[in-house]
Amino acid sequence: MLASVAAFELHFHLTRPITWFYFVLFVAEGVLFMATGMEVVAGGGVGTVARNAPFAIAAALLTFTALNQVIVTGLVGTSVLRDYQYRTHELVFTTPITKRDYLGGRFLGAFAIMALVHVGLPVGLLLGTLVPRSGGPPLPPTAFLPYVTQYALLVLPTLFLTSAIFFAVGALTRSLFAIYTQGLVLLVVQLLTGTLLSNLDSQRLAALLDPFGGQAFSLLTRYWSVMEKGSRQIAADGFLLENRLVWMGVSLALLGATYAAFRFRAAPVVLGRAKAARDEEVTPAPAAVAHPGQRFDGAVWRAQVASSTRLAFWSVVRQPTFAAIVAMGIVLLLVSSRNVDVLYAQVSWPLTYTVVETLANSFLLLFILIVTLYTGEAVWRERQLKADQIADALPSGTSVALLGNLAGLVLVEALLLLILAVVGMCIQTAKGYTHFEPALYLRYLFGITFPALVQLTALAFAVHVVVNQKYVGHVVMVAFWGGGIVLAQLGAGHPMVRYAQVPVFRYSDLYRFGPFVGELTVSALYWSGVAGLLTVVAFLLWVRGTESRWRVRWEDARRRWTGSVATTAGASCALALAAGGTFFYNTNILHQYRSASGTRAALAAYERAYKPLECLALPRLVAADVRADLEPERRAFGVSGTFTFVNKHQRPLDSLLVMVAHRELQVDTLRWNRPVTTLTTDAASGMRVERLATPLAPGDTIRLRYRARYAPRGFTGDGSAPVITANGTYFRRDWFPVLGYAPSLELVDEEDRRTEGLPPRTRVASIDDVAARDNAYMLGDNADWIAFRATVSTAPDQVAVAPGMFVRDYQENGRRVFEYAMDAPMSNDYAILSARYAVRRESYRGVALEVLYHPGHAFNVDRMMTAMRASLDYYTTHFGPYQFRQLRIVEFPRYAQYALALPGTIPFSEAAGFIARPGDGPDDLDMPFYVTAHEVAHQWWGHQVAGADVQGYAWLSEGLSNYSALTVMEKRYGRERLQKFLAYELDQYLLGRGAERKGELPLMLVEGQPYIHYNKGSLALYAYRELIGEAAMNRALASFRAATAFSGPPYPTSRDLIRALAAETPDSLQYASTDLFQTITLWDNRTEAATARRRADGSYEVSITVGARKFRSDSLGTEREIPVGDLVDIGVFGDPTPGNRLGAPLHVQKAWLRRADTTYTVVVRARPVRAGIDPYNVLIDRNRRDNVKTVTVVSAPAPRAP
Repeated sequence: MLASVAAFELHFHLTRPITWFYFVLFVAEGVLFMATGMEVVAGGGVGTVARNAPFAIAAALLTFTALNQVIVTGLVGTSVLRDYQYRTHELVFTTPITKRDYLGGRFLGAFAIMALVHVGLPVGLLLGTLVPRSGGPPLPPTAFLPYVTQYALLVLPTLFLTSAIFFAVGALTRSLFAIYTQGLVLLVVQLLTGTLLSNLDSQRLAALLDPFGGQAFSLLTRYWSVMEKGSRQIAADGFLLENRLVWMGVSLALLGATYAAFRFRAAPVVLGRAKAARDEEVTPAPAAVAHPGQRFDGAVWRAQVASSTRLAFWSVVRQPTFAAIVAMGIVLLLVSSRNVDVLYAQVSWPLTYTVVETLANSFLLLFILIVTLYTGEAVWRERQLKADQIADALPSGTSVALLGNLAGLVLVEALLLLILAVVGMCIQTAKGYTHFEPALYLRYLFGITFPALVQLTALAFAVHVVVNQKYVGHVVMVAFWGGGIVLAQLGAGHPMVRYAQVPVFRYSDLYRFGPFVGELTVSALYWSGVAGLLTVVAFLLWVRGTESRWRVRWEDARRRWTGSVATTAGASCALALAAGGTFFYNTNILHQYRSASGTRAALAAYERAYKPLECLALPRLVAADVRADLEPERRAFGVSGTFTFVNKHQRPLDSLLVMVAHRELQVDTLRWNRPVTTLTTDAASGMRVERLATPLAPGDTIRLRYRARYAPRGFTGDGSAPVITANGTYFRRDWFPVLGYAPSLELVDEEDRRTEGLPPRTRVASIDDVAARDNAYMLGDNADWIAFRATVSTAPDQVAVAPGMFVRDYQENGRRVFEYAMDAPMSNDYAILSARYAVRRESYRGVALEVLYHPGHAFNVDRMMTAMRASLDYYTTHFGPYQFRQLRIVEFPRYAQYALALPGTIPFSEAAGFIARPGDGPDDLDMPFYVTAHEVAHQWWGHQVAGADVQGYAWLSEGLSNYSALTVMEKRYGRERLQKFLAYELDQYLLGRGAERKGELPLMLVEGQPYIHYNKGSLALYAYRELIGEAAMNRALASFRAATAFSGPPYPTSRDLIRALAAETPDSLQYASTDLFQTITLWDNRTEAATARRRADGSYEVSITVGARKFRSDSLGTEREIPVGDLVDIGVFGDPTPGNRLGAPLHVQKAWLRRADTTYTVVVRARPVRAGIDPYNVLIDRNRRDNVKTVTVVSAPAPRAP
């Protein structure tokens, strides 16, 4: 009988068009993934890994399977419910069928259909390999086996689980709505586990909790190299195997619970007796009532709409399913509140804008669920209850039903936004922050989020009314959401065609919504007009009665087209046209909006035209005297300056290539003090090619005078950072002219370059390129060390800042003017800042220290001051003198999220440290302190030692600064507190290897690859210091600085640093330079066993058996094993102490590792708890967790030493 029931279920689904629709849809997903540049989520994307590689196939299968569960819930969930819908359940229950056969057959048949339709995914992926990707290289030969094995390993267990869940909910609740909400609820669960994966300490938990296996897959492949992602098969191993087994067990348990709870009865079980008692009460006959006369005027219509609105509102909020969705959303909010992070998982103060942004973004999926599903419920409520003919016969207009349901759902959304505000303030209170801003919650949630929700609700109603099929309407809405995601990934779509999408903006405490208000307002009005038209369409086509043929609906629409409807449609159309025209004019005419393809084409045109002039010999900048006249009140400014250049070549120069990068600038003056002829003026790129009437002789000087104006024109349409704001202006030197071709403007993505017909790009010149060493990366384009002076005028209530020693400030024409002059040669890198700052000042070691900050952001000013003092102490003592008489940190708004070291001045983003909330616990990192120390270190590594613009330049700047800051941190907080930071650096380096788009290089040859020069850079230098000692390391760095500081061409390279380090390194340790700096070397160290025996004198003899392997890797991650021969720490630790998870160190000493397997024996005075090799994770080891093991203390005493 079980087989017969399963066969019947299978046959039923095979004959339904929706089954084959799903199959074709999933095939299309696979083809789309293969044939386009669309990225996936699982595993962190595919990067340059071939899309038919095992890793890419697995990532695509996991991502699409998880997303598809949103729409396929009905395949399994309605298996039992269908008998109740068709009223055949009583007949079925009277047959001699057992519960096992009935439930088992239904489930197996439905599960087989789930498996069948999802076969479309690997089929689509296979077919997609036959479609050439636009602009992309051909795919390697396709292997068939990975599609089969990964479908079996990754997809089938997930389908078994989701089938069990859908089946259980359908069989026990017999509620269609509950069935169709499950997919999105599961998706929310996956998001929750994703937040756990971001925490290095809870990754195992995240891997086990994710029902779809995506987090387990991400963890399994987390440190795979490009080569491994391209060729290694996904195996049932480790976290992935554990995840699959756990959730298979959950599936079986759920099926068992369903079997136990299911009863052959007409209705689901009702808990409690109160409802049954109420149902048995006899309703008394109504008393006779008088029948008033009927009245159908505006007041009655408004009362009917209000009544319909109340009914719609309460029909939603009273549902247990709605309560479950809201509860799930609140849980998601509470988990997401942990992620109000700034840098290195550093939690910030929960300012209102950070909280409201996090909550609104986290709740977005729940809003999508509510809008999609409850709109369908509202449109179909009466028809599902078989009460549609009664409702349609009532003396109320069609507009009552439409507007009442629409308004009811909008009220539900408003209620949820109020809940978000309350939850946000509760989160702030729980985090110890009580400076609430209720007005900001209201402006953000009801001024920005709410209009978009209303517009989306109008769209959902129109879709459901037009298609007139409830579940097809759901599918269309899901396709709408999914299509938006795909378009966003492809970079397609003008803002005016992305329905109800809020323009990109960034709130800041300095300028509030400031420069984005106009764009946000006009966009909301535009889409509101479109939503009004959609509502009119829904009204005209609303089905009333039993006739739903299109001919009848058109006739109804013509009858409903009355004067009031025409007025509403006309007003909506007028609003859409007026606001849309305003938006288009501001975006495309005034601002000259460029699409992603347009920007790509413009950059390609620039490269084609001017790349041949890259090697043109030009004079070099030696002095800049600049002025900026800021008008924050109207967001405008003027810039001017005199720039002095010298011909430092050995031959005369007859040509000049000048660039003014920003096309928004109105250039009034660009004039040399020598006669020139302009050969080319390119308005699109801002380039000018000019010929000198008399060639510039070697050693001769030439000056350029410049004056330009800027005023904002229109809307950016892409959320670009505002140049100047009412409070919080920050712009850099690129608003002033530069000489020469700018390689930084070239297209970087190789697929974009292929699309535009450009050759592959060389990231950085070779370290062996002698000519390239005439330029230093940190000094700027065609510039050497320069003399600098700046004058900045601003609003009377603001403080303006530029690099240099403060000279004076004064009033001029109602403006406040500040003058700065640099007291030492500096790099050609400067910025202009202005805001209503509070200022903290002090003098230290003859240096004027300042922190300029927004008055409400004083949280970390003391930490920054402390970090500047500590950095000056360590760097001047061990590296060399500080070159300036001032050092300042200046806050700027959070439209950018970084800190930047300019000469003597550090612009520091509001979001990169000023609102950070470093804890005082043993596991907390003081990131404001660390980032400050890093940027101060650049005053030595970058602004004294400027590396040549060749391979390895970033190591000399970022790597040395990261290491220096780490050392200052260690001096303040101790070695044990650095473990979390070192673990993070290691994690980010290993992650970056797998996402490499061109090829990993050794540290000394790094080509602007942040995961190498930042993360590996600090790890490698720290590991090297641990070998040669801090004193030797400091001597090497001091000698390197002394030999290269403020040098001219040829500028130093990483080889000079390696030579300086080698001079302080014993011969026995020279191998470390090869391993850490000159090659790509990885270690696999592990502790096999750790035992201890107590000796007669009370000490412990600890035996530590370790295994060690060492590998060399090429640029794509192909590894070969090499012999070990390393000096490595062997450590024994006691009980954990605050700030030291390893435990109190009982014995940490370096030992030579000569063999792959070695046993070390040490004696310690206290009871050992943990022991192992490389316990501080100094070496680059992909599995750092197996370096240390818990010590097993055996009972037999060890013999006492003689």
